[in-house]
Amino acid sequence: MRVFTGGVLTLGWQLVTDYWLLLQSRVDFVLVKLGRASGVIAEDAVGPLLAAGILSMFLTPLLARAAPHVTAGERLLAPLQRLLGVRSIDEALPAQDHLRNHVVIVGYGLAGRLACQALARCELPCAALELNAENVRRGRALGHPVFYGDATSEEALGHAHLRDARLLVLLMNDPQAAQRVLDTARRVAPEVPVLMRTRYLAEREGLLQLGARDVVAEEVEGAVEVLARMLRATEQPRNVIDACISAARDGAQSSRRTPTLPRGSLGGVRGVAEMKVECALVREGSPAQGRSAVDLRLRSETGALMVGLRRGDRLLESPDPTAPFEVGDVVYLAGTREAMDRALPRFDPALDAAQAGSPR
Repeated sequence: MRVFTGGVLTLGWQLVTDYWLLLQSRVDFVLVKLGRASGVIAEDAVGPLLAAGILSMFLTPLLARAAPHVTAGERLLAPLQRLLGVRSIDEALPAQDHLRNHVVIVGYGLAGRLACQALARCELPCAALELNAENVRRGRALGHPVFYGDATSEEALGHAHLRDARLLVLLMNDPQAAQRVLDTARRVAPEVPVLMRTRYLAEREGLLQLGARDVVAEEVEGAVEVLARMLRATEQPRNVIDACISAARDGAQSSRRTPTLPRGSLGGVRGVAEMKVECALVREGSPAQGRSAVDLRLRSETGALMVGLRRGDRLLESPDPTAPFEVGDVVYLAGTREAMDRALPRFDPALDAAQAGSPR
């Protein structure tokens, strides 16, 4: 179905191309005459060739009249679009003439869907163009403004109000098609910035010269992500990881995005694998009620470190060790198992060392 749909949707361009080819048919008579005289064309082939020339002259004015109405196959394919359950860009957007300061997205694959979701979450208007019927139906089912449209067509970009858009985002998988869309967009709306992706870094400079405002190379982003995870897995310090990522980007492409790393856990770092994190509730009548971590000598005698405290709906990440605990406080402690065995009974005397050391 995808192949069929894609082939039919390019019919408009084929018809336009055929129109210009048929203009050459008028020289057929001269060529047939010369070929016949030189013996290149057999006598029995003259008739069919002349018939073809006459037929082409008959079809030329018909195609000339129809060609403007089948650009990109949009009007010609209206019945097919209704059959497939999708709507073309020229059908769907005339009622939205108020669309301004929006984002036009070309390509509704995974990246396009995520882009539409993010824009909807930010309450920013957008319009997405896609030629895959299945993707269009999936996007419409999600409530996204996804429409049939060939973005290499000036007409389709015009229906998407590209001139009034704040940004054009190209998320197509076909690099040649992306270049054609970029070229068309520069003619339709040269002042609208274009953000696009490309597979290889080597293609980035050429796309910038064609008029793209910013180009993201997938191989660079993938390499940086693998680099960050590799260094995290080998337990490198965070500042060392950041320095390596910065060095990698300096040699490839810059990014304003803050580097993100998989969140580590105490158990995942061999140097502190023996550390435990426990929490204790300050109950009514607890020895900790009205006393501080200093009064309880948590750090000096038990070895446990208070790393946080939750009081009501607030989490205090750096609690004052001299501030008294209140009933209902949840105190978070970090330390070895032995330190937990010594610290937890100071919040609840019913917990002896053996109970405190049991798994929780």
